[in-house]
Amino acid sequence: MIAGAICFVLALAAKITSVFGIAAAMIWFLLRGKFRHAAILGLAWILGVVILLLVTQGASDGRAKTIFLLCARGGGSFHRMLKGPRLLLGDMAAQDRTLLAIWALSIFVIAWTRQWTSLSAILLVLATAGTILIYGSPGTHLNHLVDMNAAAILVIATLSMKSRALQWPMLTITLLLMILASAASWRQIGEIRRHDERAQMESALADTRSSIADGPILSQDPLLPLIAGERPYMLDPFMFRAIRIRKPEIADRFWRNLDDRYFKAVILHAPPNDPAFSSNEGDFGPGFIDRLESAYVQTSVHGTFYVFLPKH
Repeated sequence: MIAGAICFVLALAAKITSVFGIAAAMIWFLLRGKFRHAAILGLAWILGVVILLLVTQGASDGRAKTIFLLCARGGGSFHRMLKGPRLLLGDMAAQDRTLLAIWALSIFVIAWTRQWTSLSAILLVLATAGTILIYGSPGTHLNHLVDMNAAAILVIATLSMKSRALQWPMLTITLLLMILASAASWRQIGEIRRHDERAQMESALADTRSSIADGPILSQDPLLPLIAGERPYMLDPFMFRAIRIRKPEIADRFWRNLDDRYFKAVILHAPPNDPAFSSNEGDFGPGFIDRLESAYVQTSVHGTFYVFLPKH
């Protein structure tokens, strides 16, 4: 139990949604009357998390707690959470039908085997419910579906073995889904090869050399200044927006730098007329494009990278 708790603590350090795992394990123990196991696992995990938080707080010179609290909601709202099921299903139906099929298949397997209290079924329910809540935060998309995907695959792999009637049909359907997923992945590889993003980054950075300013590069994608050998001025514009909504004064210095043409260049990863830039859901937050276009002018476009240089 203690070794398991340590693994769950380390998982939490890597990804916050690992709480689905520890919660599923404790519920599974409690449903089977193993209260001692659940208590040891839970208390050891809580102790480990406290130690982890204290170490993180110390290593960040006391800033971690403030950052976590400011970024906790990510700009989400209860009203948006109510839209979570529709947003989640819409994302899967439009962009990842293979995952939607796997998830639906896993629900069918649980219903067929009536194993609603199995560990994998509990994990799937928690991962699905948790992901719906996560969709209450703007900016949540397919990259947040990995927990549901893993849980659904685990359900199919374990529970279908409990029914002889399901084994061969599940094997056939699973192989078909694997082929479809592999084909989709291969198409994406082809698209990546056709659109060399690294070359686009290099071209965008080359255009910044003609800038009249000597400051850093402000980039929506922090990889660009890293490639240019710079320390990124801003690592995560989305979280900057989330903090700014809760504490507007944190943006004062940023706005001054933008108005003073301090940045050598500003590189966006989407066109400036993208709807996201004009709402509270977009990177940098509302008002950014107006301030940008008053001091900078768009000079070039390389793929999905839009380069702005200071006005003379």
